[in-house]
Amino acid sequence: MFKDGNNFQQIGLFDLVKELEEEVIKLPLYQRDAIWTDGRNCALWDSLLRGFPLPSFLVTKGPGISRNLQTSSQPHRGESIQKEKENDYYDLLDGQQRVIAIDSVFKFDPKSSISRLWVDLAPKKEEHPFKFKFWIHACTKVFPFGFSLSTSGEHDFAPLTDHETTEIWRILQENVELKGKEFYQISLDKSLPHKASCPVPLDELIKMSINPLEKLEKSIMDLGNKGVEKKNKLIKNPQKPDPGVVKQVANAINGLSRCQFIFQLIQLSDDEDEEITFFERIGRGGIQITQRQLAVSKLMILLGKEGNDAIASFQRSEKLLHLLDTEDVIHGVSRIAIYNANNDDNNVTDKQHEELLELSSTRLKKIQKNRIIWEKFVEFLKKYCKINDKGRSLLQIAFEALYDSLRFDKHENRNGFSLVQLAQSDNKHGRIIPLTLHPLLFCFLVNSDRPLNHEQREDMLRWLLFVNGFIDKPMHERFNKEVFRLVTDNKKFIFSKINEFIASEEQIRKELGFSFDQPEIDKDGTIIQKKCSFNEIPDPEFVSNLGFRRLVLQDWPSSQLNNFLLMWNQREALEHFYGEIDYRPALYSKGRPFDADHVVARSRFLYNYGEGINNKAVKDGIDLIIKEFREIPSIGSKGGRLTANCLRKYFPNMIANYRYWPKRLNRYDQNKSVEEKFEIGHVKKGVEGHPLNDKFDDENLLWKWSSIPPEDREMWKLLPPKDNKWDSELIGKFILAILKRDRFLYREAYDFINNR
Repeated sequence: MFKDGNNFQQIGLFDLVKELEEEVIKLPLYQRDAIWTDGRNCALWDSLLRGFPLPSFLVTKGPGISRNLQTSSQPHRGESIQKEKENDYYDLLDGQQRVIAIDSVFKFDPKSSISRLWVDLAPKKEEHPFKFKFWIHACTKVFPFGFSLSTSGEHDFAPLTDHETTEIWRILQENVELKGKEFYQISLDKSLPHKASCPVPLDELIKMSINPLEKLEKSIMDLGNKGVEKKNKLIKNPQKPDPGVVKQVANAINGLSRCQFIFQLIQLSDDEDEEITFFERIGRGGIQITQRQLAVSKLMILLGKEGNDAIASFQRSEKLLHLLDTEDVIHGVSRIAIYNANNDDNNVTDKQHEELLELSSTRLKKIQKNRIIWEKFVEFLKKYCKINDKGRSLLQIAFEALYDSLRFDKHENRNGFSLVQLAQSDNKHGRIIPLTLHPLLFCFLVNSDRPLNHEQREDMLRWLLFVNGFIDKPMHERFNKEVFRLVTDNKKFIFSKINEFIASEEQIRKELGFSFDQPEIDKDGTIIQKKCSFNEIPDPEFVSNLGFRRLVLQDWPSSQLNNFLLMWNQREALEHFYGEIDYRPALYSKGRPFDADHVVARSRFLYNYGEGINNKAVKDGIDLIIKEFREIPSIGSKGGRLTANCLRKYFPNMIANYRYWPKRLNRYDQNKSVEEKFEIGHVKKGVEGHPLNDKFDDENLLWKWSSIPPEDREMWKLLPPKDNKWDSELIGKFILAILKRDRFLYREAYDFINNR
């Protein structure tokens, strides 16, 4: 590929695809799978069709096993592991997302979880919302009928509306082949973008590019016309191809043969005395490859086949794909290895921990300067990566043990977390971040020959619940280091010691956001916020009173803590719904098959708003339940107006009025009464033809899965009133129902964290 010692090479689009097919260019195992949004894939192809240049690609000589690039987007990455090749090849160091977006169109696979792109041959007569020249639509496994384009952001497409999705669902029921299938079960060769007027697959267009221009135009026109029958079944008002657009698309497809890319060769030597060098991309003003990317590449080249085999064994495990990216695995193992290297040699006088809190090439260069430490560091890495006679590495064994310890199981691990929660991409809602991952992983690596006992596992679960539920800023560096030190010094995980550290450090508590705002009414009747910090987790009585204050005195009744606790309390339901079916593609995207659903629909609370809910009724309803709580501030006449306005505007969206529920049920029963929603016959009718239809067989489970205590069921059944006339007594019961459920959610976690 690179000749005469030249570190730069210009490659055409079709030559690039050929070199991928012949495995001259491959994707390193340690790199992440496709993470680009579907909008960015469309933007890339719009650029290619317009003949715009792309930034350069960086490659390095491949050390051993790599992923076969065109299959890297399959749900099970382990299937794409290739045996070691004798011929030279190059690992793609930077440009993975662009190459996957290109290659996936050339080698479209209907079973793939990556997008299928479509070009609209009869688009709307208006400017494209993203300024694209071509109206390119994406269909994915999660959204097989595409997206809405009229949205803001960096080509961040919006999902179709519930109304549009329901309309498509009804159409599918008339199709024998697709009837009863949930969207993520539909193969991409059976779907098309609902928002397009005359969509044709981009992969089919590219196959025609070898034809002369005139023949190409005719072929594209024929392709558009042949799709009319299929379009009539799946989209509204399909249009015939527009001759002007067909000509424009034909010219663009014909021009793809002239696309050229710059590839730059990066030399990452394993010589311990040679510094790692920074390289800049060509284009985009010289944006740099990140220090973390360089560090990971350096380590994997250093470990060679052993390291690649270890990552391959890690990726073969279906369990581990749910938790984190391979790059994060390398970060965690490196942090543990450098700790052990610093504490394993008597000749090393400086016992100060090399933290590797952030893996970077700069940090590696610093470690390399101490030859003894560096050799020990590499030795430990190789120890963790070494494959045993059963084809598994210590790395894989440790992570699988960690996964089994965290995952909910109603018989073996009732305090664990559902896969849904462990796989959330938002740090605030459960993802295994370094603060939680590294100390836990340490325990499993250093104690690999001694299984952890029940107490240790429960300590880990308390920690995961605490850090994700109660701390607003879990990436705090000093706290991260201290937790890691406490675990490594004790060689086991002791949650009480971490709790003691937090209790003794007031500044840490403030920096972590471990505090609450208490809203109050001052003398002139305005709402003020009073900050308070705690030495320990506040008890449920205080949190209940605080929930009431927030509800009636401020315009932000929702709570990050409640959102997390709701999902934790409903872990059995989420596992029952989704634990045994293939819903992984929906875990990491907007297309997850579940969503937060109101127990009492907002529309039912606000219906006949002017008549049924007025200031007096709201205030009287609040007065009815004040006696249930202690230390409630005096409301007063001015406060009465404030609380009435706040309650009417925000109360319907209170988190404690949510449950996590299959989306099909959300659309089916949103305006029913609570009693109707929990009637088993009604529910089963709503999920007829749904993959989950056999999961609903016990009415008591429906209440339990919604985290509503048995003693409160009768109160919930009253809501909303059949005639939709809310009086002060019913408003009071609604408020009380929400606050009691709020207290229930919190107490479950509070008792567990405090080991009660």
